[in-house]
Parts: sequence; C-alpha cells; structure tokens
Amino acid sequence: KKDLTKFTVADRLHDRVGSPAILHPLKRRTTATHRNKPMTANILPFSVLRIFLPPQIVDYYHCIPAACKVCMAFFFIIWYTCKNPLFKRQPEINGGGAMLKKAIVIGSPGAGKSTFSRKLRDVTGLPLYYLDMLWHKPDKTTSSRQEFDMKLKDILIRDRWIIDGNYNRTLEMRLKYCDTVFLLDFPLDVCLSGAESRIGKEREDLPWHETEFDSEFRQFILDFPKESLPQIYELIEKYRKDKHVIIFKSRKDSEEYLNRILI
Repeated sequence: KKDLTKFTVADRLHDRVGSPAILHPLKRRTTATHRNKPMTANILPFSVLRIFLPPQIVDYYHCIPAACKVCMAFFFIIWYTCKNPLFKRQPEINGGGAMLKKAIVIGSPGAGKSTFSRKLRDVTGLPLYYLDMLWHKPDKTTSSRQEFDMKLKDILIRDRWIIDGNYNRTLEMRLKYCDTVFLLDFPLDVCLSGAESRIGKEREDLPWHETEFDSEFRQFILDFPKESLPQIYELIEKYRKDKHVIIFKSRKDSEEYLNRILI
C-alpha cells in the first residue's frame, strides 16, 4: 500500500513538475526513450496503432526496439494487402498466364449461367452484372432499347466485370470489350430441367418471382440450339483470335474449372 501510494504521488509530481527522477523504472525508461528519440523512430503512426492494437501496447510503443517496429510495419502491410480486394490476385485463365478481368457468361436459359457467374464472382472478386436486371423492371415491364444500351455501355467502359446473359442483339458489343468468354453449351434436357427447377424461387438475377414455366419460354429453350446457338458460335469465331474462349459441355466441366482457378 505504501509503495503504491508513493508511486501515485510520484506520478502526480511528474505530471506537474516534469521530472522523471522519482518515477517507476519502466515509466522513467519510457519517458527517456520518448524524449531522446525523434518521432521518425515510430515506424507506424500512433493513429494507425490505436485502431488495431490495445491501448496498453500503444502507450509503450516507443519502448519497442526499432527492429521490432520494422517487423510490425512489414506484417501490417502484408495483412492489409491480403485483406484489400483491390490487391486480390486474379486467377489465370489458362497456362499462358493471362488474367481474367472482363468476362461474359452466355448459354441457353436453364444452363446455370447465373449460378456459374456468382461462383466466378466469389472466386475472382470481380463485380457481377445481370442483363436481366437491366432489361426487366420489378413491375414486369421492360426498359427501352436506348435505356438498356446506355446502362450496358456504362458497365462495359469499367475496368473489371462479369456480365451474365445472352441478349444476342448486344452480344457483339460485349465481345468487343471482354477478354474472356464462358459459353455453357449443355444438353437440352439439362437446360429444361434447370429452368423448371427455379420456378417459384427467389432469384438474385431477376426482379420478380417466376410462378410458372410458361409455354413461350419453354419453346424458346427448345429452339435455342437451332436458332440462337449457331449465331453465338459465329460471333465467337469472329473474335476468337483476341479472346480467351472457354466452352463447357457439362456442369462437371464448369465445376472443375472453378475448382482449378480456386487453388
């Protein structure tokens, strides 16, 4: 009790007079170090330290040897770089070392384009845009062509994106801007069952709930291999030289690709 009282009085005396002569050894050493070393010795600013470290450690930061401060700064930079999505390493598309930055995902309705796009987004950290969300409105009306094209162009001029959807009228425009094409060319029965299985489910890629598998949409899927797919392949062939084209023939192929770039 007596020692504690003296220490408290000494503390108060130091606060008023500024003499470290009667301070506790740790406090005396801390004060001396603080006075003798310039502020540049503090590798990390106190404002940064207060965010990430307990106040007890921050108070005695100037007691830490300079080598330890350098190590702290080094590990802080590594931690921040790994956490920040801007520094996240983009996966290689193939063995050539090309990086995926702008990708389009196309294929028959029901093939699972949106599911694949979401998984690709989670792996790469790239922002994902659905063409259905640009075209359809919550009241089940649609945007005008001018409005749709304007929104699409605003996305295309950005540095990083994944765009999910067919919309053959604007496919060539997207092919000009992208660096990677993912085509889900699955069997017809897989697409039909996929489209039917999502009826009544809440979807991220559509602004309303589908309540029925209407006959017109079903017919569009049935006609897709003969009417839409040849046009898609023709456009892909036109731009294949400058693009990385990846064609999946089954869900297993797409899953294996995602697992491969995840490693």
